[in-house]
Amino acid sequence: MHSAFRSLLISGFLLSLPAAVYAAPPSSCAKKFVGTWQHNGIGGIKNTAILKANGQAECRDNPACVQGTWTCNGNVLSYNNGMYSTDYTLQPNGTMTARDGITVTRMKR
Repeated sequence: MHSAFRSLLISGFLLSLPAAVYAAPPSSCAKKFVGTWQHNGIGGIKNTAILKANGQAECRDNPACVQGTWTCNGNVLSYNNGMYSTDYTLQPNGTMTARDGITVTRMKR
């Protein structure tokens, strides 16, 4: 196979792969959200979420957890795990709320 053609094929293949790319959330709001949170979801599903300063979101304590990424704007955190995204609003009492009665409580920073 001609080397230029092979390089083009490899480049096209690499560009088609999903990238595990994430960007750090803006510092103006990130400090409000970085830390460990207890997620109480739809239908009583619970898990522990670890929001990292680099934009990674880890999920633990639930076999159905899917790791994701997050960012923020003001008091709204936007989470995406590749299948769906959810916006969480930080409330004055320090909890976060989202659609369908989801509540998230900070465990530690």
